Amino acid sequence: MLVIELVARDFSHDHPVYGTVPADPDPVAIDPDAFAISLRNLIENALRHGSPGSPVTVTLDPDGVLHVINACPVVPGDHLARLAERFQRGDSRAPGAGLGLTIAAAIARSAGGTLELLSPALGRDDGFEARFTLAALPSVSSNKDKMHHWT
Repeated sequence: MLVIELVARDFSHDHPVYGTVPADPDPVAIDPDAFAISLRNLIENALRHGSPGSPVTVTLDPDGVLHVINACPVVPGDHLARLAERFQRGDSRAPGAGLGLTIAAAIARSAGGTLELLSPALGRDDGFEARFTLAALPSVSSNKDKMHHWT
């Protein structure tokens, strides 16, 4: 079972978290524990600041780009640009110190990747999307087209 599915399932007992990952994803250059911390922060952020009761979608592209998407009003561009800075928070009154996205961005950078924040989410009129991109290790599999879904 992938780290992504394990972390997402920790939340799905109380909140709707859905996901899709390749059945046989390419390995990426990151420590699994660091990746789990980042993913946990991204999902917690999506649940705290998303529209109440709306699902969080976690998708790993075959190319290794992780997307964490939630429904919410569009975050204004000036606010969005600062969200990954320390102690920055959106307009939500949800609890938290404003460090989750900062930590996820720092982990991505230390692994040679990026964290990109989008609002609206790609292909939508609303929502928030965090894209966590990491460098892939050389592929040993050719099953990129097979996908695994969970709810």
